[in-house]
Amino acid sequence: MSGETKGSGYYTTDGEYPNFFVDYATGDFTDGKIDLANFVLNYEHMQLALNNGIICMFEALGSNAAAANVGQFATDVGNFCNTYGIGWVSSGSNTSNTTIPWDFSSTTSLASYGADLFNTIPATGVANIVQSSAGGTMNSYEAGYVCLALMQYGGSSYYSQVQSILDLWASLQNSDGSWNQQYEPYSPYTCIANVKVDSGAALLAWAMSYYDQLTSGTRYKTNVQNALSFLRQLQYDHAVAYSTNLIANMIDNGTVDNTALLADCAECLLSAKAAMDAYGVSLQTSGGYSVQTFANNVYYSMCVSGWHSSAYYFDTSYPYGQNALVPFNYQEKISYTQALCSRAVYVFAKSAYQNVGDYSGSICEPCINYIITVTRGTWGGMFYCPYTGASGQTQNNYSGYAAHMCIAAQAVSASTYASLISGLIAFIKWCTLSGGQVYDMADPTGLLWPSQLPSGSAGPFSALDIALALLAGGGS
Repeated sequence: MSGETKGSGYYTTDGEYPNFFVDYATGDFTDGKIDLANFVLNYEHMQLALNNGIICMFEALGSNAAAANVGQFATDVGNFCNTYGIGWVSSGSNTSNTTIPWDFSSTTSLASYGADLFNTIPATGVANIVQSSAGGTMNSYEAGYVCLALMQYGGSSYYSQVQSILDLWASLQNSDGSWNQQYEPYSPYTCIANVKVDSGAALLAWAMSYYDQLTSGTRYKTNVQNALSFLRQLQYDHAVAYSTNLIANMIDNGTVDNTALLADCAECLLSAKAAMDAYGVSLQTSGGYSVQTFANNVYYSMCVSGWHSSAYYFDTSYPYGQNALVPFNYQEKISYTQALCSRAVYVFAKSAYQNVGDYSGSICEPCINYIITVTRGTWGGMFYCPYTGASGQTQNNYSGYAAHMCIAAQAVSASTYASLISGLIAFIKWCTLSGGQVYDMADPTGLLWPSQLPSGSAGPFSALDIALALLAGGGS
């Protein structure tokens, strides 16, 4: 925030953000100036953008201020934000969060937070419709994560709702075992584009397997076997093209994209493990292929073909440097790729299903140790990738990527990474409103964004961010 001194100690914004100030003699907010004479705080991140869904992560240093002034200021800002329907989150140790009504507290019950998860997802009023917030569509990938979050942190009280969601998705499964990436969120749930992605099948199969494991049933076993058959076919297609047992990432209008994305491979591996947890080690795909063999081949290829042993990170794709047929912001050392791969390799390596050697010791902790040094953000979240100033790189701190890293650290070594885990959860909670919405990112100045549209303006909240926050422990 830039500005200039006006008179004796007044500070005004340059018009980029709405102007407001507090006269600390009276505690009142008015427009256009801040009285700096009576307290000492850092206002570099005090940027409240009204009426556009952005809030400020405000850093109160307060080293030269009376504790009472800092605490009173926290109360005043909280009351102001409550009055005008906006929120703020403190990252300063000298400011109390407990008086801020928008701050999510650990005292919030899991049941309440789980209910808020569905209340805050844009919905059509039908309980079993899970929409992708960004475009208002039903997204197979997001639905899987939402169901996993509800079951893991909502417990049995959500089984009925999860069953309704999964029943709908089961009815939409294609004959080859896949799901399309996106559907219209109303009957007849028409697919929006003929794009079948590996991660959508993996996440829905994972959620279905977990539901059956928790309920000691086989309601979705056939659906899971069909999904794994689809993933096995993608594995075969990739092997024919590139001679590894990673997984081709999609079929776009009938054309197989043989490029493997390592993050997707990790989710497929975790999905296969969940299926064996639910239905046993002898499980086969609907095509008669051993799920254990499928999983071990993915695992081995991730550890041997997808891992840079001298540089301590997983490739974004295989072949190295190759973007997908439907291109995305391709970078190397993507934080969530490293988190997902480290988690999947460790969890599978330590499972009873692994039979090709334990590679986790030389991969998982070295990967996490390296990647947090180059992608941990100023505010405590995770960058998308290391920032060098190159095109496509930012210093935004993402809550969803922080959640992925938190989950990975918990899986690999909760004791070793205790400080990292608590810091990531703190960042996620700072990004969480009391109603259950989770802000997608904090930009370098500290502004929190629900999401950011290509135009640069603020978008809606993401269902995926909310689900990942729960899975990381943000609701505990």
